[in-house]
Amino acid sequence: MKAIEIKKALNELPAVLVEFRDGVEKKTSEWLLNLKHTIDNYDFSNLGKNESKGEVIYREFGMLGRNIYFEYRVNDLFKLAKKIADEKVVNLYLKVVGKAGKIIDCSDLYLGINGDINGTIKGEKATVNVQTIGAGGYNIQRYHFRTLIK
Repeated sequence: MKAIEIKKALNELPAVLVEFRDGVEKKTSEWLLNLKHTIDNYDFSNLGKNESKGEVIYREFGMLGRNIYFEYRVNDLFKLAKKIADEKVVNLYLKVVGKAGKIIDCSDLYLGINGDINGTIKGEKATVNVQTIGAGGYNIQRYHFRTLIK
């Protein structure tokens, strides 16, 4: 989704979803700062002869961890957390609004330990359940999350 589309959709979000987005941004910031702290304090004393810090970080923390170590400063992490929160909530909103109509209440919605969104959203037309699952397996290039709206 392009930045312009996300910005437009953010302006359409109901207040209850804006409040949820703020919570997602806060938790994502905390998670990213914790990851950066963990990587910055990682013990690299046991590097193999032909092993670089970048290879170890990628193996232990994945591509995001590698990017955080080499490219991101603390202020960048706050910007990244905002971007992640915006994308997650806008994608959720666009999926839900078609089934539930105008969103009235999302107080039962919560962010899981892996950044997954779960819970119930009440709309004018219907109440929908939101469940985020891990998706991957045979012939899938990378493990990812899929949000189901029922």
